Amino acid sequence: MLVPVAAVLPLGGAGVSVSLVVGSSPALAAASHCVITNNAIPRAKYRSLATAEAAASPGATLGVQGVCTGNTEINKNLTVVGQPVKGSSTPTLQGTGSGSVLTVDTVATLSLNSLKITGGNAASGGGIVSNAGTVNLSGDTVSGNSATDGGGISASGGTVNLSGGTISGNSATDGGAGIFNDEGTVNMTGGTISGNSAPTGGGIYDLGSATLNLSGGTISGNSATQGGGISAAGGTINMSGGTISTNTATDGGGIYNFENGGTINMSGGSVTANSATLGGGIYTKGGDATLNLSGGTVSSNSATQNGGGIYNDNSTVNLNTGAVSGNSATSGGGIYNDNATVALNGGAISDNTATSSNGGGGIFNNSGLLSGTSTTMTGNSPQDVCPAYNSYTSTGC
Repeated sequence: MLVPVAAVLPLGGAGVSVSLVVGSSPALAAASHCVITNNAIPRAKYRSLATAEAAASPGATLGVQGVCTGNTEINKNLTVVGQPVKGSSTPTLQGTGSGSVLTVDTVATLSLNSLKITGGNAASGGGIVSNAGTVNLSGDTVSGNSATDGGGISASGGTVNLSGGTISGNSATDGGAGIFNDEGTVNMTGGTISGNSAPTGGGIYDLGSATLNLSGGTISGNSATQGGGISAAGGTINMSGGTISTNTATDGGGIYNFENGGTINMSGGSVTANSATLGGGIYTKGGDATLNLSGGTVSSNSATQNGGGIYNDNSTVNLNTGAVSGNSATSGGGIYNDNATVALNGGAISDNTATSSNGGGGIFNNSGLLSGTSTTMTGNSPQDVCPAYNSYTSTGC
């Protein structure tokens, strides 16, 4: 009977160690140890990502087997791919519990696939922090990380491209449990951000001049005091697709957009089945905050107080096309307009419900300004608009 014996053999050339387990199967070795390969050096195997990164040339592809523990700084273009082995654990980059698991510096691009990134705990970006670099995630799991800002990922002036995979179960004590977008750019075309929690921006927190482009994927089941799905303090959210659903918050179950010139441009996708005290779907706040609806749907959201679909607080909502439908609240089932402006340029507000008898199923206008008459209103209960505005139904107000 062969007894497994760990041996380090110099098979990878000068300065390269190859870790083998004599007398054990490859599956057992992968399950027990971190093994990292380099596609440009066929016989090279490393026991840590930091060692493999230091030895790699720019553009190399590194393969990860087993669980690799440690924090790694990336300063060159690399692709890191999980290589599952039958009978072994999911290829994992495991943090030390102090610092970010991965730090992408300068203008480096790091592309990740089929990996689990977990166990990070940092001031910013527990799992991954991109400092002016680019991170591409196409089929990874970023979970079980924590930070002050950006429990899962922080884009600090950098770029994060999410086309697949899952960012879930992360936490932040300040903002952005899933992703903290600090004056960076996040492009989400697929994947899921779910089950994250923070005081601000359970799924994503945009800060300053940050840009979030959402064209696909799902942001769901996240929680926060402000912005269960997304919170934006300035910057721009461009939503042309994807789904923001079943998130919860005190203010803005789906999205909380407040002050500092924050702009939401919604041309597609759906904000649906979110819940909050104010603004079940979207809460937009502050004189320089703007929500432009030119497509998509804000539907089936609920607020225990006001603004089932949208709570517009001293800001501007331009309804051009798209639909606000099937939302519910005490007042303003579709939209609660609180000392703010709503331009009814098109689209539809339909089948929304206010439980108050004079609550404005479609819109409740509280000392705000309504303009335009091109929006279709049907099926709102108990009335389309309260107080009365133009020819829209206002019976009972």
